[in-house]
Amino acid sequence: MKNLILIYLFLVTALTYSQGTPELITGNSNKLRLSSLKVEVNVIGNYATTTYDMEFYNELDRTLEGELMFPLGEGQTVFKFAMEINGKLRESVIVEKELARTAFESTIRQRIDPALLEKTSGNNYKARVYPILPNSHKRIVLTYEEKLITKNKRMAYQLPLGIDKKIENFSVDIFVFGEFTKALVKSKQFGTTDFIRKGNLYSAYVYEKNVTPNKAIDVILEKSVTRNEVLFDRDYFYASVPIQLETREKVRPDKITILWDVSSSMRNRDLKSEYSLLDKYFRYLNNVEVELITFNNTINSEFNYKIRNGNWTKLRSELDKQHYDGGTNFDVLKQIKLRSNEVLLFSDGLSNLGSIKELDNASVYTINSLPSADHFKLNRIAEERGGVYLNLSKINIKSAQYLLTNQKLQFLGIENGSRNLQVYPKNKKYIKGDFVITGKLSKKENLKLKFGYQNKVTKRIVVDLNNGVKSKRVKRLWAKERLKHLMRDKEINKNEIISLAKEYHLITDYTSMLILDRIEDYVRYKIEPPVELKREYKRLLKEEEKEKESTTEWINKGKEELLGNYQTVKDWYLTNFSNKNKREKETLSNLSQSDTISRNTDQDETVINNSQNLRENSGQDNISINTIPDETNNEVINKQEPIDYSKRVVSGTVKDESGPLPGVMVLIKGTTHGTETDFDGNFSINANENDTLVFSFVGMKSIEKKAESSSENIVMMESDNLLEEVVVVGYGTTRKTYVTGSAVSSITSNMLEGKVSGVMNVDTSNENSNVVIRGTSSIALASNNPLYIIDGIVVTETDVKKLNKESIYSIEVLKSIDAVKLYGERGKFGVIIITTKEGIEENKKEIEEFNLKIEEELELKGWNPEMEYLDVLSKEKSIKRVYEKYLKIRDHYSNSPTFYLDVADFFMNRKEKDLAIRILTNLAEIELDNYELLKALAYKLEYFEEYDMAKVVYEKILDLRPEEPQSYRDLALVYGLLGEYQTSFDLLYKIYNGELLVKDKERRFEGIESIAFVELCKLVNAQGSHIKLTEEQKELFRNIAVDIRVVVDWNHNDTDLDLWITDPLGEEASYKNKKTKIGGRMSFDMTDGYGPEEFMLREAKRGTYKIKIDYYSDAIQKISGPTILKINVYKNYGSKLESKKTVVVKLDKKEGSFEVDKLVWE
Repeated sequence: MKNLILIYLFLVTALTYSQGTPELITGNSNKLRLSSLKVEVNVIGNYATTTYDMEFYNELDRTLEGELMFPLGEGQTVFKFAMEINGKLRESVIVEKELARTAFESTIRQRIDPALLEKTSGNNYKARVYPILPNSHKRIVLTYEEKLITKNKRMAYQLPLGIDKKIENFSVDIFVFGEFTKALVKSKQFGTTDFIRKGNLYSAYVYEKNVTPNKAIDVILEKSVTRNEVLFDRDYFYASVPIQLETREKVRPDKITILWDVSSSMRNRDLKSEYSLLDKYFRYLNNVEVELITFNNTINSEFNYKIRNGNWTKLRSELDKQHYDGGTNFDVLKQIKLRSNEVLLFSDGLSNLGSIKELDNASVYTINSLPSADHFKLNRIAEERGGVYLNLSKINIKSAQYLLTNQKLQFLGIENGSRNLQVYPKNKKYIKGDFVITGKLSKKENLKLKFGYQNKVTKRIVVDLNNGVKSKRVKRLWAKERLKHLMRDKEINKNEIISLAKEYHLITDYTSMLILDRIEDYVRYKIEPPVELKREYKRLLKEEEKEKESTTEWINKGKEELLGNYQTVKDWYLTNFSNKNKREKETLSNLSQSDTISRNTDQDETVINNSQNLRENSGQDNISINTIPDETNNEVINKQEPIDYSKRVVSGTVKDESGPLPGVMVLIKGTTHGTETDFDGNFSINANENDTLVFSFVGMKSIEKKAESSSENIVMMESDNLLEEVVVVGYGTTRKTYVTGSAVSSITSNMLEGKVSGVMNVDTSNENSNVVIRGTSSIALASNNPLYIIDGIVVTETDVKKLNKESIYSIEVLKSIDAVKLYGERGKFGVIIITTKEGIEENKKEIEEFNLKIEEELELKGWNPEMEYLDVLSKEKSIKRVYEKYLKIRDHYSNSPTFYLDVADFFMNRKEKDLAIRILTNLAEIELDNYELLKALAYKLEYFEEYDMAKVVYEKILDLRPEEPQSYRDLALVYGLLGEYQTSFDLLYKIYNGELLVKDKERRFEGIESIAFVELCKLVNAQGSHIKLTEEQKELFRNIAVDIRVVVDWNHNDTDLDLWITDPLGEEASYKNKKTKIGGRMSFDMTDGYGPEEFMLREAKRGTYKIKIDYYSDAIQKISGPTILKINVYKNYGSKLESKKTVVVKLDKKEGSFEVDKLVWE
């Protein structure tokens, strides 16, 4: 999708969370107006459903794609999701998550209305909506459900509101079914209202125009007596049992451990509530030893305190000092050797870098004060370790204190229960309030429930299932409790979870809610549509099944194509390109006299007439022969004339510093007779002794040589000027030194103008000329001189002017944006880097050190070229001050991935790896389960060689995007780096054998299989002894060892970019030219995102290979920020001498091509 803006709706609905504002925000943070909000609340028994009927108005003149993001509180789940399509409300259907995402993204690419609602980490949800048309309304309806807490005969419900803009139409309708002695609606904004009662139905409403509803609405319900409430529907029942908790103090621990989560997601924690609970607990314990451990992506600090008389001032002071930064890795807690038998884990449970494994034998209480949290995980951690989950966003401090200081009442089972009863909960469960039990029975019977402490029964409660109220909702309530049970081992129970979700319309970790516009799209993906479309769906499905081939036939054809692709790779690898090129030269020499080469002097290139015939004969896609024109001769040149061996023949070899030079034009001066050097730089031509041979080649100085010797003529050609533009990012400093030496004449800016990319001359006078690099300020030109470096050493402009032009070997340019990051203020007008011929030998050490410095810093090209925050950080004198400044300014950039990427590199370049990784892991917390951000994080972790952490991230990506083959390949490669070769092989083999074809029916990623095949060949040959292989597999995966291999991956979906490689001969390998003359091979063009794209060269020729990227920009601007590239550059791939360099590049918003790295083959 081109020219779309990613937008976000935030709907927060936790019970005590006030930021419940439905907002539609564009990529540039401009909110779309919420014009209408209708809320309907229904309370039946102790269950409530809340429906938001919202209309947003797009006042912009462009179409928007939207994302509705909202965390739900503990026990709240999405029930319904609908969107208006063509003037009618279309309900969502439950679809397996992977299929729903595939259908949604494919439909969006057709610019058709879809919507997708997914459950992300914890109890967080996001809905992707498209399109929101310009100057139009978009209606979205969302319903969530929750179980209400009953305590002391009172039940409460809260509708959170926090809207900060006027709404044209706002209404709330509340309906309550049951018998109550008191029923009130309270609001600080709308006042207190009594319900209107009709029998057992209580109703109340609020209706306002042009209002800003920013205060919550509370519903208070009070019963006369507490009793069991039973709902039933045929064989299903749902019973709510009021429990009177007893006061039974637990044994007071003498040592406790506090695990304090200091990750970025905890920045908004309710410290007041958490401190209040700790204060009451320490007063209760009076004297206790406390071990405090803070953690985020790693263990941060460990302290020990002795609390006396409940005074915990020093401990609180330490907690006040904590900085909340980085991702969350529960796995690091396994490093801890606990000295206590009770643990208080303060966290939201949102672990994005590793899950909790074990905490010795301690009793664990999980404590959280944030509504947006993984409540299920926190409950499970506590229950499995003998503790209780204390959700301070839902219960008050007094209740939390009771649960923390008393023995825990347990549900211990059903006394008269049958093993075949589908009753939940099945396991022992700690009780915090009313107890709910639900089941499916073949016949109604009384249930005798057992409760007690420390596994001893102290209480029995009888539930009469014959005395209840019929409700259609019971089956769904039963299904939700069964889902909780299955989720305890969700990987094992995945298929059963999906089946249950589809039957009972549940959104889960494996299912989503999907809305499609056209009936044809439901048919295409075999997705059961809403009721109103089912008849037409079944009719079209029958017709399609008759016409189309079966999925099995399609997959078999696809597998056959893959085998053909693998054979193509093998055939390429076995081709002898030296012989192949010689045959092509012979074809060229046999062209008829009419096949001449005409000169185009404007473009300095030759064009072969009848080139179509030449391509057909040679088998090449394209042949172009570049020459340097002879300015005195515009005649037609007869090239590659047949050799007449009856006459004198002059032969020889043309070379440059890198070795033999193919394609050099050899002419007899003053004539049109000539030839061209072959692949090995050799030539032969008929010439007399007094003839002069002229040798010319693009970028080289033309050479004239007498044809005196008939053989063994060695011609050395020199570069006219090796001029390159280098784009780098770095943050280092350099020591100021000086250079001495004599020079013959001056070098002026005239020598640079037009010859060095990025340099322009402002003043053309010889003595006072200024060299200005494009992109610097036009103000105060007199002082805008760049910094100069000669042979790796910073010098003055005077030193440069002493240089003889002929002594210069190469000149390179660093533009000001990049130079500042290396040299601070001194580099603000750019840097010109000069290498002299003499310096190559005499200053070899300085040049190598300087080149290493640039190589280490050649990393990222900024999304925001200003990057003012780096200037702010660079002014601080110590790492401690820099980190403090980062914490101070980050709120301004907190949702910018670029900020964390840049700052992480800033610290890494100052050798502060731990801080760099901590800052980098914030990418996992910007938006939960954003796979594009996670890919960027994993790329950088690979670059930092943090493979264990990268593996965890790639595992998460595979969990999020199992429909994409890249997810399997990325994880497989990092498994290989960690020595887990069998797992690596198994994942790559899924790609190789076509197992994933069914997930990519559109063949968006055609070609990835051939790249995985090459990687399998290397893995099997290098680590075959560690892998279980059949004899057939050993034969299939013969090694493909190449001199050069370059692979590029990127993190964005629906983003097109291309890999270009320019070889030493100047030929460019790309999607347009997939096979080069010297044997280079470019893989299939990936136009729909991610890559990979691959270049391979079996036998490299000496010289420099330039690696470029042609970038077509993203289809939409995303929260995941700029596109991030990971480029792996291999030498001697697949051999024992293999070396790899990883470069991570950050692209900006502009399209175009640019160089990202170079490879020199010697």
